[in-house]
Amino acid sequence: MYTLIGQMKGMFKIDDMCRVFGVARSGYYSWSTRPLSAHDQQEITVIKPAIRQAFEESRHTYGCARISAVLRRIGICISEKRSRRIMGEEHLVPKAANRFKRTTDSNHGHKKAPDLVKQDFSSPKPHTLWTSDFTAIWTREGWLYLVVFLDVCTRMVVGWAASATMAEGTLIKAFNDALSKRIPLPSAIVHSDQGGQYFGKLFKAILSLYHVRQSMGATGICFDNAITESLWNTLKTECFLEIIPETRKEAELMIFDYFETFYNAERLHSSIGYMSPEEFEKTL
Repeated sequence: MYTLIGQMKGMFKIDDMCRVFGVARSGYYSWSTRPLSAHDQQEITVIKPAIRQAFEESRHTYGCARISAVLRRIGICISEKRSRRIMGEEHLVPKAANRFKRTTDSNHGHKKAPDLVKQDFSSPKPHTLWTSDFTAIWTREGWLYLVVFLDVCTRMVVGWAASATMAEGTLIKAFNDALSKRIPLPSAIVHSDQGGQYFGKLFKAILSLYHVRQSMGATGICFDNAITESLWNTLKTECFLEIIPETRKEAELMIFDYFETFYNAERLHSSIGYMSPEEFEKTL
């Protein structure tokens, strides 16, 4: 209570606040002149600056759980509850989720591939299960369509491509980008929704060439590709929530910076023990 009175000092009279909060005026003045404890000194000189720095380096995206994980990595033991309190005092509010446009068009009459995943998004080895999906990013020039391939084990974006259309060529470009960095193991699975691009003959031929099995979720069931849906939510919240790019090229550069500089290399993921995808991959 004394801390709250101290924070509001200058806004209201001390006597009035002590009366409202039901504390003795002498008690407040005794508290305010008392030397800081070692606990309070550490919070002011070490913990708060570390939290502010971690929040800035996360591009204002980390909540109390990830902030606590960052501090523990540098030897500062702190609970999520304490992180939440300090972030509130410092007015550090992470970016909130936003809605986005769905892009799947499953009205194409093609026979779907079997669902080999069945909402089990776990994989003990890298490059045995990749998920893929399209989404749309709004720019002042029009929509930019983005497709990714995401490794389920490491949560790494292994390949991506963006263009003004949702053509099969964009999908193949993203898959080739993935192949230039990582090669799926024999009998690996690529799982997607039932977007028409995934039925393309050339894409299917490339999957066959690399002995990759194709898997598809049910129409309109977001949980059947939940891991990629989560990526879209993360990307649009952390990268595009406060900015509408002027052009598609600007949006593409923002995506490159986010995936290649931050998401794969630095962003901590709770599902892999609060490591970045690149860091986690090195442990395997």
